Amino acid sequence: MLTPLLEKLLILQDRDARRMALEAQLKAVPRDISAVEQKIAAEKAALDAARTELRELEARKKLLETEIGLAEETQGKYKTQQSQVRKNDEYQALGNQIETTAKEIEALEEQELETLYAIDEAKKRFAAAEAEVKANISGHENRIRTLHERTAQLATELESAQAAVATARPPVASQKPNFSRGAWLADILRERIVSGVYPAGERIREAELQKEFGFSNGPIREALQQVVADGLAERAPWQGVRVVELGPQEIVELFQVRLALLEYAAELAARRTSPELAQHAKDLKKNFDLAFNEAKAGSHDPLFGGQLSRWLLTAAGNVRLHQVWDRTMLQTLIYVNASMRRSGGSKTKRLIYR
Repeated sequence: MLTPLLEKLLILQDRDARRMALEAQLKAVPRDISAVEQKIAAEKAALDAARTELRELEARKKLLETEIGLAEETQGKYKTQQSQVRKNDEYQALGNQIETTAKEIEALEEQELETLYAIDEAKKRFAAAEAEVKANISGHENRIRTLHERTAQLATELESAQAAVATARPPVASQKPNFSRGAWLADILRERIVSGVYPAGERIREAELQKEFGFSNGPIREALQQVVADGLAERAPWQGVRVVELGPQEIVELFQVRLALLEYAAELAARRTSPELAQHAKDLKKNFDLAFNEAKAGSHDPLFGGQLSRWLLTAAGNVRLHQVWDRTMLQTLIYVNASMRRSGGSKTKRLIYR
């Protein structure tokens, strides 16, 4: 038979396990939402590429029509001049020019015909892509709505779970549950900024966040203040909060600081090697291999989350250095991930494996 104390401990353990499970689920939601938003952006980019191809072909067709018209006009002038000359050599010279112009017209008409065929095929591809993308985006948006609904449900369940844990733990029963909607929303905003969902310079509107998440002004302003404090956004008078947008020289200086910190961290880490750190490095490499292969296959854009640098800073064993790094890393992630989206991660892969 269980003693009263042991029974209370088991109840506390069960309730605390549920609390931690809910916290883990809540923490995963921002990344899930960001992943779906990236899929939507990729679908729209593919459709834009198909639309651009079609527009370029139509522009080429108009250019060919203009060139054919000018060539036919030139040919008409040569024929008019030929009918008016009396000298045989001039007549023959104009005849050669008429023949040359006729060949140019024929070549241009062949190009025009090929372009017309290409336009027909591009229209078919665009129509098919448009229908598919609309269906996919609709599914993605439904997924995001489901995640937001799940977020509200998890938040409510977590508050209840934290209250249950507090009840089961008398010494800390007076403490308030530590779940913060503002902190949770700040995690989502950070994820969106560093992954490019909110591009540099874009305004983050409170009204849109209220509509999307159903939160009051308090948590939303708390979240915005946190990303401003992180250096990911800035608050300008009469303009609200915008994603930070650095100039070319500022970006260079930021990455110079980043490089200096990493170089010193690597030097410190080299002095503190251990089997555990080496194994962790091997595990990271496996994760990178998987991520780069998935990106190469086109399943998603590669994203840099800072796992390698965090491992290096941890290996360095300098807490102060780690704190300075944390204050600079988030801003650099905006530009690192933008570069990785453009290159498909190929440049970063070469640097990691060099």
